[in-house]
Amino acid sequence: MNKILCNTMLLLLGCLFGFAQVNNTELNNDYLSNITFQELKNKFYENENNSNTASIYAKMYLKKAKKNMDTIKIADGYYFLGAVEEYNIAYQYADSIIHLTQNLINKEYPGFGYKLKGNLLFMEGDYKKAFHEYVIASEFAKKRNNELEYVILKFNIGLLKNQLGERKEALGFFKQYVDYISEKELKKERPDLYIKGLYALSESYSYNSKLDSAELFIKEGVIETIESKDTLMYNLFVLQSGINYYFQNKYKIAVDSLTKAEKQINSFSEKDKMGIAICNYYIGKSLLNQGNTKKGIYHFKKVDTLLHELNNITPELIDTYTVLIKHYKNKNDDKSQIKYITSLIKFDSILESNYKFLSKKIIRNYESKELLDEKNQLIEKLNNTAILSKKNSLILGIIIIALITIVLIILKKNRVYKKRFESIMNKNASSHTRQKDTKKTAILTQGLNLPEELVKEVLEKLEVFEASKRFLNKKYTLNSLAKELNTNSSYLSKIINETKQINFANYLNDLKIEEAIKRLKNEKQLRAYTIESIATEMGFNTAQSFSQAFYKKTGLHPSYFIKSINNQKVKN
Repeated sequence: MNKILCNTMLLLLGCLFGFAQVNNTELNNDYLSNITFQELKNKFYENENNSNTASIYAKMYLKKAKKNMDTIKIADGYYFLGAVEEYNIAYQYADSIIHLTQNLINKEYPGFGYKLKGNLLFMEGDYKKAFHEYVIASEFAKKRNNELEYVILKFNIGLLKNQLGERKEALGFFKQYVDYISEKELKKERPDLYIKGLYALSESYSYNSKLDSAELFIKEGVIETIESKDTLMYNLFVLQSGINYYFQNKYKIAVDSLTKAEKQINSFSEKDKMGIAICNYYIGKSLLNQGNTKKGIYHFKKVDTLLHELNNITPELIDTYTVLIKHYKNKNDDKSQIKYITSLIKFDSILESNYKFLSKKIIRNYESKELLDEKNQLIEKLNNTAILSKKNSLILGIIIIALITIVLIILKKNRVYKKRFESIMNKNASSHTRQKDTKKTAILTQGLNLPEELVKEVLEKLEVFEASKRFLNKKYTLNSLAKELNTNSSYLSKIINETKQINFANYLNDLKIEEAIKRLKNEKQLRAYTIESIATEMGFNTAQSFSQAFYKKTGLHPSYFIKSINNQKVKN
């Protein structure tokens, strides 16, 4: 799955899959086909730390369910697969659950389908849509008197609010969740649910400055994880205790706990680099508060290295660059300042993209223009420093030339992009492709060596095909379309090549891109989708293939096109 969230949040959602050992003999088809649904379900959950193995059990579960024509078990199979497959496929499984069970009166379905969609959207960082799906799922749970599911969904909404910075509201949701688990005496039956609740509650208390309460729940969480032998959650409680000690100004104890947590996280084969970055961030802050600047900066630099490896960041870690920039400014190290200002600009952009519904909540210490101005001032300072050696002067000159070149290229590219955008927005609805269809049939026949009536018939059928928008379906190949149009692939290829002046693959892509442009111009809701979701909507298999086709057709990236339309709408 595409994971914008760190592994901690995925674990709390119940969506974290990593690596585990499994007996290969159990994956034999003969063995799998002879075990019961309950056994397959148990095996799926036993191997939830290994997505590949869990997927095998889920697929066999679904196969048996379809063979028995059991609707609820088919939905179960879709739900299991939706938890382990990549985002696009998982989202389709969620839709299948909803379609299959929408008219059933069942305690779990179709609510589980909406919950699965909510989890997937949450992981993609699309919090607004995730919230909408959770609300629908919770309404179903309430109607069907599924109290536990209703409470779990409220917990997920609390996680979402926590992620959006609405920590006070989130705290209320987590309290209700833990109280319910305790009142219904589910601690022994489902210790995993109780432990996740304790962790969310302890973290929420820490960030709401209720540090004594946080400490109580951290201690209880440690005890529960030791009893249930839940190593992953134990390490998270150790990490949270270190953060809580930091907030209590107990910096030495904080460093000890955070160092222990980092060591434990590093011991796993599938390392949570974001978790390690958070450990180093709070170790660095603690050391700085103890006056140990050298070691503190060392840990902040480790955070920077990890974030570059991940090419991702969380809101709390952006302050890493404020610290590093300030440190090197005090040391008059202009090159290091430029390095970390550049990193801050990069990660600020990533943060704005990944947390698009959180942007108003983020307090930025540096605005982009101010950062660029400061960066330019530093370069000018370096340029005017007379004591630089010849070697450093040469390096500085290269840096200045490179930066000027980059700026000029960016400015030129922006002008070109702007002209291309305006051209697309002012373009008439009739496309180049359809203008080609107005050639005289007699001329076409001469070039194609095909009967005039045949060419005319195929062109008319292509017009119907284009008008129906069936090209948005991913299934079409040259052979399948030729069969649908009742002609052969050789004739169809020749006619498209001559009349459209492009090959079949580009013909289909152009139709899809023209449709995407038309809908993006007019549909605000579509512009709010991720590039991956828009690609799926337009019949592309991947976001990359959609972006490449869009750029080939328009000379613009789809993200730039969408942003420009939104800016234009705001101005108007």
